[in-house]
Amino acid sequence: MKRKIKILHLEDSFKDSELIQSLVESGEIEHEYFVAENENDYINILETENIDIILSDYSLPHYNGNEALKVAREKYSHIPFLFVSGAMGEDRAIDTMLNGATDYVLKNKLERLVPAIKRALHEQELTTKRQQAEAELRITNKELIFQIEEKEIQASELMAANEELILQNKEKEKLAVELIAAKEKAEESDRLKSSFLANMSHEIRTPLNGILGFTELLKEPALEDEQKMYYLGILEKSGERLLNIINDIMCISKIESAQMGVSVSETNLNEQLDEIFAFFKPEAEQKGLQISCRNTMRLNDTFIKTDKEKLFAILINLVKNAIKFTKKGSIEFGFGLFGGRDKAFDDSRDKASLVSTPTPSIEFFVKDTGIGILPDQLQYVFERFRQASESVNRKYEGAGLGLSISKAFVEMLGGTIRIESEFGKGSTIYFTLPAIYNQEVKDDNKSILWTDTKKREMNR
Repeated sequence: MKRKIKILHLEDSFKDSELIQSLVESGEIEHEYFVAENENDYINILETENIDIILSDYSLPHYNGNEALKVAREKYSHIPFLFVSGAMGEDRAIDTMLNGATDYVLKNKLERLVPAIKRALHEQELTTKRQQAEAELRITNKELIFQIEEKEIQASELMAANEELILQNKEKEKLAVELIAAKEKAEESDRLKSSFLANMSHEIRTPLNGILGFTELLKEPALEDEQKMYYLGILEKSGERLLNIINDIMCISKIESAQMGVSVSETNLNEQLDEIFAFFKPEAEQKGLQISCRNTMRLNDTFIKTDKEKLFAILINLVKNAIKFTKKGSIEFGFGLFGGRDKAFDDSRDKASLVSTPTPSIEFFVKDTGIGILPDQLQYVFERFRQASESVNRKYEGAGLGLSISKAFVEMLGGTIRIESEFGKGSTIYFTLPAIYNQEVKDDNKSILWTDTKKREMNR
């Protein structure tokens, strides 16, 4: 059974209220009729009854129709409000519409009352339907696109009823696009995390299997010393690989939870690169790769204030990646100064000034002749839980977290990082750090180029 419409009539004249009710009945509107003669009755009925439409006289002995309209708009904005009065002219009636009234009917034109009530109720029904459609749209998932098409069809049918609904429908379409984008982003994030966890499972199981398997082999009593040393070497490499994976995961966890701090101290860039060069030279030569390091700065410009451990970790990750993905050719890394000489670094300043203070920059680079990266994958290389090409990277050892950790560290140190790559020909990664100096520096204007740990060429 269809619910009866509840009508609240604010009217102090019994005769007028009877006339209005009879007109409503003659208009074949199934209804319940509530009459309020004053402010208290009006508010009480609104609070206790689920009113569908309000009819109000404009002028009452102790209450004003505008005050009643204000109450309705503040607390019951969804209820249509119609003025039915003989004490207001057309100009005043239009003013009430501007203040939020749904419609008005003058008592000398009561033939408009029933159509006005029906129209107001119909418009409210359309508005309710639209609001229900928007609520359904927000919680939809797989059927989202289908529902959008259905709501657009409904919206096109409603446009003829009210011009205001056209604007509201555009807002709904905008919301739908945003929801689709958010849904796709969430699905992509879930896929990436699932892929990352699957890759981690594979990467962790591989060295664990090696450790467990060769530990079992070492239990053989008749095992020769040469075999023992061979097995122990594999155990050591498997342990190192497992430790590297765990360290990367712990590092990402600290970065995600904002528990990673910055420890600023004086750093000798030449010493850092010298250590990295010496560390990776045997591995590069074992693969038949040429490795070199270049510094185009004066030596007295290579003593800067930064977090040396994070800078070392960045360079280690980038050079290790370059060697891993290069089968033949060369690896080159180094740094150079961008901009003029900075003012002396003041130790009393807060460490946050490392990021906020404008300074010249030092640009580091790591260049290889490796497999390179496809153009459409370049935008993903620094993202967490994602590899530029998962099908390619699965062929190589590692968790695929090095670049994302490096990017996080560079940004923590106040710098930026970027990559240039051509698929099949190699890649170059650049990152910059602020060139922050101590007051006193060594008086040495030489630059350095070295291709092995013993021989260095000094260039003026």
